[in-house]
Amino acid sequence: MRNQIKSGLAGILLAGTLLVSDAFAQTNTYSAFTKKQEIADIIKHSKRIGIEPELLMATRMTENGPDRLAYGIIPYGKAKANYDNDKGYTFNGKFIPYKNEVEKQLSWAGWTIKKRKKEFDSMSGKERAKYRDFIDFLGDKYAPRGVANDPNNLNANWERNFRSFYKNLKSEK
Repeated sequence: MRNQIKSGLAGILLAGTLLVSDAFAQTNTYSAFTKKQEIADIIKHSKRIGIEPELLMATRMTENGPDRLAYGIIPYGKAKANYDNDKGYTFNGKFIPYKNEVEKQLSWAGWTIKKRKKEFDSMSGKERAKYRDFIDFLGDKYAPRGVANDPNNLNANWERNFRSFYKNLKSEK
């Protein structure tokens, strides 16, 4: 059964008979997920948006907030071109409403990651040299230090936590 789990996120989803919390416990990955549906949604939206599911999964695990802040994003009034709106998303030409607040957070986090990846990839060599890698850049943008909405300075740990979760998720494939 462990070999099934080691095949990555899709393996966890396809395992079906295994509880998600058990699957994460067996793979030594932090158990931020209590619902198999959230993992299915992460895989679906990652594919739809065009990002690695491990990036979105690591974001969820790092933020690990309640439903309103599950992915650390407040998606109200931010609709832009190429982004989904506050009510749902379009897939294969059909509008699909979000099932809940967590799915909305997930989708917006995915688009934010995609936007930041595009910014990072388009940087000059000199600009990129300021960062260790994409995760370093993402941390500076997604969870900047010293901001008013982080009075306990939790963002200081964001990049390290994200990097650890991401590395573990990638090694489980």
